[in-house]
Amino acid sequence: MMEVSIDGVLVDQHSRGIIDRLHLHRRPDGRVERADIVDYKTDALTEPVALIERHAPQLNAYRELTARALRLPLADVRCYLVALHTQEIHEVPTPPH
Repeated sequence: MMEVSIDGVLVDQHSRGIIDRLHLHRRPDGRVERADIVDYKTDALTEPVALIERHAPQLNAYRELTARALRLPLADVRCYLVALHTQEIHEVPTPPH
C-alpha cells in the first residue's frame, strides 16, 4: 500500500500520522500475518543510531496503532527507516512491553 493515514489513542493522547508505505504479508487464506512499515526520511544525519533515536517514537506509535488495527502482536509489525541522504535502510527495534 502507498501512503496510509493512521490515527488512534495512545496513552490517553490522540495520535495521527501518515505511513509512507505499509506492506501486509498474508497467509494463503488471506489473513494478515505480519506488516512492514516503511518511512522515508530526508534528515542529513549520517549516524544510524541518531536517526533511529530521533524517529523511533513516531515509528513505534505507528507500530502500535497498526498492530491494534490488524490485531497483530507488536513483534509482527516491523518498522524501517529509509534514509534518503545516505541511501540506507535501518530497522527500528520493537520496544519491550
